[in-house]
Amino acid sequence: MLICITYPPTFQPPTDGGAPAVERWCNPQDFIHCFVGEPRRLRDFLEFVVQQRAVESEIVWNTIIELHLREFHQETQSTEWAQLSKQERAARREEREGAVMEVLRNPEANYDRNSALCMVQMMDCGQGQLFLYEKMRMYVHVGGR
Repeated sequence: MLICITYPPTFQPPTDGGAPAVERWCNPQDFIHCFVGEPRRLRDFLEFVVQQRAVESEIVWNTIIELHLREFHQETQSTEWAQLSKQERAARREEREGAVMEVLRNPEANYDRNSALCMVQMMDCGQGQLFLYEKMRMYVHVGGR
């Protein structure tokens, strides 16, 4: 994780003799493949990096949203979920949707709105759908929710 945030960046030499050097950091999306089969660790890694420095990559932000939604979806398919009371299910759903909403509302999050909307619709994240409908000015869909 540290290589993406604290590793001494390489500097591009000034081109005009007086321009400041440009910092280059490792791109976190280049490490996504290292976490195949470990979605929770991937989510932890990406969230750590975006908390430490600004990340412009839509791929990183879309992946964070997708990982939160998939984790919730997998939880709802488990036998443990079926044994929870209605109140416990509602509390867990609120907690999971809250994690997605935290990313969607983050002003620094550079996710693709259309991709995010597709993901929240597929995983039935009602709060996320309403938020994105409003953000994308798709008011005709807001009345149906």
